[in-house]
Amino acid sequence: TDWKSQAVDERLEAVQARMEAQEQWVHAKLEEMTSAQQVELEKHVNKVQQIVEDTAVSRERQLQTAIDQLEQQSSHIMERSHIVEAIVDESRVRQIVEEAARPQRAELEEAQQRAWQRLDERLREETARQLE
Repeated sequence: TDWKSQAVDERLEAVQARMEAQEQWVHAKLEEMTSAQQVELEKHVNKVQQIVEDTAVSRERQLQTAIDQLEQQSSHIMERSHIVEAIVDESRVRQIVEEAARPQRAELEEAQQRAWQRLDERLREETARQLE
């Protein structure tokens, strides 16, 4: 029975060796698959990161363009507001000048009327002398 138990032991060792070899093969395959999956995952992550970065750069450019446009519009608005202020100031100056000139205009009109009256009186006097 020694030779039987030795044969059984040998078979058992052979089976264990095969199982260990299969187990190692399975582990190697799992590592390969895991590595391949990890590589694919890293590729995917890199693609996503690139898309995120590209999108961020694009958005940043869009925002900068919008900011530049708003600054230009603001500058134009400021220029226009200065023009409007100048027009309003000119209008106020005209109004002040007109208000200041009213009394002088009235005096001028009165002086003009008196001058016409005197001229009219002199013409009558002169006409009356010539008729005499």
